[in-house]
Amino acid sequence: MLMWQKIRRFEYHILWWGLFILYEVVVVALASGGFGKPFDYFIHYPVNIALFYVHASLILPVSLRDNKQAYLKLSVLLLIEITIYIYINVALNYWSTGMFTQENLNPIHGYNMTSLYRSFYFIGFATGYYYINKYISEKNSRMESEKRELISDIEKGKMREEVKDAQNAYLKAQINPHFLFNALNYIFIKIRNDQPNTAQSILELSEIIRFAVDSENGPEKISLSEELQQVEKLIHLYSLIQTGQNNIALEIQPDASDLKFIPLILLTLAENVFKHGNLAVENCPAKIKISRDKEKLYIQTSNLINTGINKSGNNYGAKNIKQRLTIAYGERAKFEHRVMDDIFVVKLTIDIRAL
Repeated sequence: MLMWQKIRRFEYHILWWGLFILYEVVVVALASGGFGKPFDYFIHYPVNIALFYVHASLILPVSLRDNKQAYLKLSVLLLIEITIYIYINVALNYWSTGMFTQENLNPIHGYNMTSLYRSFYFIGFATGYYYINKYISEKNSRMESEKRELISDIEKGKMREEVKDAQNAYLKAQINPHFLFNALNYIFIKIRNDQPNTAQSILELSEIIRFAVDSENGPEKISLSEELQQVEKLIHLYSLIQTGQNNIALEIQPDASDLKFIPLILLTLAENVFKHGNLAVENCPAKIKISRDKEKLYIQTSNLINTGINKSGNNYGAKNIKQRLTIAYGERAKFEHRVMDDIFVVKLTIDIRAL
């Protein structure tokens, strides 16, 4: 609770007690035909107010903290509370009047019975105050929880939209994929006899694009082996473009490739390796590794950093991957990247139970 809220609440309590005391004093005066001594009001009302707050803020919370023997604890504390209240009033009465007899210690003495009634009176108010406060607090907690859930749902919705945009941007050919596939098929037919290698590259490109487009409306998860087939085609395309150079190694643990995983992650990782890595150094090949143990799936890429490229927009693929992992697996997925001796390493770690 903020400081100004505490001050405002304190002011309300003072106002309420002021009005209550005024009401009681006036009503009793009208009923009895006169006002009491101001000193009596001054010494007795603080005790009544203290009883109210002790019961509402201490006795009830302590007694009802858990259900185990709650009513027994409440009964014992209530008896102690009322006894202390009555004998404090006996002491204050002696202080005010100077009169004390053995009868004052008798529980059923008239003055003590009046104090007992007053204790029930203020304890009743305190109990109502406690439950009203509890109701308001629980209601505010529910509203705050619902508000957080709503904000979380809105943020997740925004992230899903961002991922969707990222997937759409991954292949601009989705503007009219059927036209694109027909065009590529036409080119393939035209050149397959004269330029078989080029025709094969066009066919593989078409299959990669079709896989990416189909992933948009396909199942949320596919086996890693399905996407690895597309990665192998992408590697083959790269080797054709680089006149036979194939300086990238796939290291796949057999029992890891059957796991279900969200699509386009492997392709995006492979694309980033080709786009931003230096694959010209033969003794430093790029690597794509997939492995697992009983609890985790590990996907890792590593490549020599290409210092001669324009680095603008290099983080787009990484941001896309991180967002999609967060949406699909939450805290059960970890995305890491680092540079070690001019080698750029990306590592994904996913809890097997989340797959």
